[in-house]
Amino acid sequence: PQLVEVDGVGKLADGDDAARRQALNDALRNAVEKVIGTYVESTTLVDKYELVEDRIMTRANGFAAVREIVKQSREGGALTLTCQVEVMYKPIRDALVAMGIARQWRVMVCIPEQHIRRVVPDPAAENAMMRQLIAAGLPVIDQRQSAELRNNQELLLRIAGNPTLAAQLRAKYNAEVLVTGEAFSQDIDPIAGQAACRARLEIKAIDLNTAEVLAAEDQHSTGTDQTSELAGKVALRKAADEIAERFIDMIYRRPMPSAGMARVEITITGFKGFTAADRFKKNLAKLPGVSAVRQLEFAQGLLKVEVELNHALAENLPVMLESDPSMKEFKIGVQSVTTSTIVGQAGP
Repeated sequence: PQLVEVDGVGKLADGDDAARRQALNDALRNAVEKVIGTYVESTTLVDKYELVEDRIMTRANGFAAVREIVKQSREGGALTLTCQVEVMYKPIRDALVAMGIARQWRVMVCIPEQHIRRVVPDPAAENAMMRQLIAAGLPVIDQRQSAELRNNQELLLRIAGNPTLAAQLRAKYNAEVLVTGEAFSQDIDPIAGQAACRARLEIKAIDLNTAEVLAAEDQHSTGTDQTSELAGKVALRKAADEIAERFIDMIYRRPMPSAGMARVEITITGFKGFTAADRFKKNLAKLPGVSAVRQLEFAQGLLKVEVELNHALAENLPVMLESDPSMKEFKIGVQSVTTSTIVGQAGP
């Protein structure tokens, strides 16, 4: 639950009891609206106002409860109650997804694991964290795609605070949040005749759109089993299970990606220099429906960018590249198109 402080207003002309009920109901609506506003852009809420009103706001008491009335005042024929309201944000997120207004983050989990200085090929902490994320309703990238990345710990350490590298990983793996960190286990004295290990798990969630760290947690745990290796896995799995709820809670409190946005990777060759490529990138950002352009690469006249735009306009993007007035100077010829990529060449 999320605790927010809001005001609720009721009409005193209807009587004190009725005014109080009105004010409390108004506080519930305002609290739910405030939480929704942290997840969804205001323009989207305006476009989907009737749907949100019908599915969520009219049922605000099912998503929130007043925990405390902090103060009250009477002025101008109105009763105003300042309330601490507990809002159940997960059902609200689920409702926004069900209505097609937003979607969950696509998450990739990559946690290298070592047991007594030996790299573990089947990481228990990563498996446990993936299971918890899936149970929470978050789409998780297939673990086979993360195997290559897991073995490159130097790269993993450089992602946070590096928007260019984060964008490259996002484009390659189609992930928006990377859960990574370190997992270690080592032997301790046997417990009840079984091998025992102490484990330490340190993880963070990185927004691959911005390279910002969304959440960070650490956990120690102890495990026992017949062998040292198995005890290490038990300890790390327990650590992941213990950390998961509060870690996922941090991710859940972040704004949700819009369901109406698409991402397209554009690769254009033939630019004579960076100045021309940069001008193309700036003009691209001004095309109808485009909300963001992120450069992934520029080398020897090749420019690769990721474009975020309105999903309904995504299929028109190849045509706009060739024929929009702002693109004429670049003489773009589109050579291939898929649902998520466009490849073209700039003319002389």
